[in-house]
Amino acid sequence: MGIDDISPRDIVRLAADLSWKRWDDEVVIHDDATGNTHLLAPDAAEILACLEAAGGACPRADLARRVSLRLDVATVEETEFATWIAEILSDFKAMDLIDLEPAR
Repeated sequence: MGIDDISPRDIVRLAADLSWKRWDDEVVIHDDATGNTHLLAPDAAEILACLEAAGGACPRADLARRVSLRLDVATVEETEFATWIAEILSDFKAMDLIDLEPAR
């Protein structure tokens, strides 16, 4: 799934039970089910943190709004921010950290 395949209305769902360790400029997450460990940039980790705070699932557009508030980004409609979110979600999908449900 590429970034062009992710709709703002798609439901993003955590697919992993994560343990976290944070330092100033990096975050390590451990997928308790698979045993995989991932090193993330703090901004990318905020996407997963916002998803956890939303109960583990929410529409991609809502997730982008939550992330923009947490990272103090001016607007979620900004093309660069939307592209960044989609790229990170695509990476997380490839790492089996999230699932995407197509909008109905």
